Amino acid sequence: MNEELAWIDRYLLGEQKPVNEAFDETSPLAYELKKASAARADRLLGESVDGVLVPETAEIAGVLAGRFEVTRAQYAAFDDSYAIPEGTENWPASGISFKEALDYCKWLSGKTGRKYRLPKETEMEKLISASAGNAGNENNLDWWAGYALTPDEVPHLMTKIAKLEEHGLLLKECGSFPPAG
Repeated sequence: MNEELAWIDRYLLGEQKPVNEAFDETSPLAYELKKASAARADRLLGESVDGVLVPETAEIAGVLAGRFEVTRAQYAAFDDSYAIPEGTENWPASGISFKEALDYCKWLSGKTGRKYRLPKETEMEKLISASAGNAGNENNLDWWAGYALTPDEVPHLMTKIAKLEEHGLLLKECGSFPPAG
């Protein structure tokens, strides 16, 4: 049927869409090409707004949200006591309390003149449902185990996970997994 529609488009309607059958839009190569287009300030993810490194945003499920997690470098612009091990500037900021996250959003809004806030519960539900098909491509326990864990298996895996957690090796650079939306 696709061939017939392509024939109609080409010969009856005079339209021909270039098709590259060797390139799969859902492949890891396609994802890396999209990731390469991410906003950067030098080598750091994000964009510079009035000299402040801020998260790049994109519309997902009708919600304007950060394209990636807030990076350590972005958060450190707010909290100069936030330690960043060398080479992990583009990793997700971790160990941040809810209050600190709220304070960061307030500070970022004041610095840039843009409105930044944490998502509402209904917005998070939209974002989660938009990412439902990518559950196997998230940085979660199932991904690290290589299969879908049962609740009974989690405690057994946690002894192994603890060894990596000591060194902060469970985090991956922002954008390491395909997008949710």
